[in-house]
Amino acid sequence: MGGRGPKTELSIDLELLLCEILFHQAADAIRSTLSTRTGTFSEEPGLTVLVGGADFGEARFLEKAAGAPLLLGALDLQAQFFPGALWNVDRRRYLFRDDLEVGPGTPTVRLELQQSSLPESLLSALIQELSEMVRREEQPQNEGADQGRLSANVSVVREVYTRLTREGSNAYPRLAGEPQLLETREDNVHECVLRIPLAPSRYGIALVTERGIDTPTSRELKKSYILNSLAVRIAYVIGDTGKRVVEFHLRKGGANATYGDSWDVGAAGYIDPKRHRDPEWIERISPWQAAMYELSEELRIPSHELPYREHYYFFGVGRNWPTGQVDLLGMCDGHFAPDPLSAS
Repeated sequence: MGGRGPKTELSIDLELLLCEILFHQAADAIRSTLSTRTGTFSEEPGLTVLVGGADFGEARFLEKAAGAPLLLGALDLQAQFFPGALWNVDRRRYLFRDDLEVGPGTPTVRLELQQSSLPESLLSALIQELSEMVRREEQPQNEGADQGRLSANVSVVREVYTRLTREGSNAYPRLAGEPQLLETREDNVHECVLRIPLAPSRYGIALVTERGIDTPTSRELKKSYILNSLAVRIAYVIGDTGKRVVEFHLRKGGANATYGDSWDVGAAGYIDPKRHRDPEWIERISPWQAAMYELSEELRIPSHELPYREHYYFFGVGRNWPTGQVDLLGMCDGHFAPDPLSAS
């Protein structure tokens, strides 16, 4: 503006800085506008459209996730599904594919990584609390305590502490908000996208929720953030149209087994932003690649026997009630029958 002196041209460095400032302010303004809108569904013949935007952030997800799990008659499913509106429509119309080149009208799923990291100050405080818990409970004056409960607690805390400090912790992203179902129709072209926001995290952070770590800082984190890493849980279906079979396997126990000795559908594992890149769009994290990797690893299906991306279908995001674990749910329509004794 010149101020007290003559107005001059901006240098290239200052012009770039000004552009960056304006960009960030515009992005913040757009986010603020979207967060104040309310998503509504309007019924049209054969089509359900999400009108406007909505606040699909972590606060809304945590608020909904605080509710009771779903019931199937008298059976408690111990699970929740998101977005909720997805489960109230014709399910046959909402089989999402991981493919940007599918024809108009084919629903697609997109994993979008955002730079919404957990506060470093809270993470540092959490690690300090875990260290103090291990040190305090291993002191001699605790010998008269309930050693069964004490040793189990120390074991859990030490595992999480070690993952976050000495052993390293895989960078599995977490869900950054409620999945958003976006539908538009322009010039008689119907587009439907299940958008799933992700944010950077680590496996050790997911264990804070799954192992039930309770400290002042962990409570503060759980209140404001979704700590569980996002996994893919994929059913493997084989057989012709007359007789189709879903493959189950018995999960083995061990330190990393969340559901040891339980029957599981197909395969499951955390989504990895490096291993699960789309081979055709390298900038994208691919749920198809994540599903393919887990099926090959857990059901021992050779990679060349697994089908291409158009035979993978995704339904939505589910949350396991006991652990808070969050899964992208889907199925693989395969042809190869794996050996049931070789599953991991």
